[in-house]
Amino acid sequence: MCFRRPCRALGAAVWALFWPLVFGSCGAAISGVLERGGTGDFEVSAALTPAFAAKMGDFMSFSGAGDGSLSLINAAEIARSMAGAPGMGRVSFRNTGPAALEGPVTITRLGDFLAPSGRAGFIDFRENPGGGGRALITLDRENVPAMLSLISPDVVYYLNFIFAPIVTGERIDREEYLAQVALFHNPEVAEELAGSEIRVSVGFPGPLVSVRGGTFSGGTAEFVIPLVELLVLSQPLSYEAVWR
Repeated sequence: MCFRRPCRALGAAVWALFWPLVFGSCGAAISGVLERGGTGDFEVSAALTPAFAAKMGDFMSFSGAGDGSLSLINAAEIARSMAGAPGMGRVSFRNTGPAALEGPVTITRLGDFLAPSGRAGFIDFRENPGGGGRALITLDRENVPAMLSLISPDVVYYLNFIFAPIVTGERIDREEYLAQVALFHNPEVAEELAGSEIRVSVGFPGPLVSVRGGTFSGGTAEFVIPLVELLVLSQPLSYEAVWR
């Protein structure tokens, strides 16, 4: 899902690397620490899987968007695009390969992250006056398209390339969607998509007492989010951490 249409839209499409939306057929890892007040510093790394990267390279050459020698992921453009979003602070990415990036990201207001103007965002962050708090992330067919519209209208162009149901509006299950990708692209891309996941490790401001959708030890929660579930969203996805 990362070919150039131009680069500004490519950068926008990769928002999904950070808080789980979508980023083509890729593997991504996010780790960091959330502080009191909803600020946090994170490290992000992501890479397109081989079959998907090859498909995007072929498309770039066919469409005249590149000659195959350019990066499929433009790390600097992605950082510039991310820096202007609600709740964001410092962003600095670098390419570690033509289809891979890594770098730090700072969130200044977790509760405002990608929140539409005048509306609640997809993250509910609350702190208790005496200490402790809760972070709840909910992803559904209403708030995900709203987030995509904040990123860039062109992001839909990329998601349509892999027929992502969250933008096409189709209500199909995981297996139907993967069969569609295999038919129109190839089975290798569908297999990679099925195996792609986002691994998230977050340290919270205090010892955790419960986590939904993941595991925890002490003050650190671990989540493994299947990418295809984000693309289909046949059911809302919800993740919660409560600390004291």
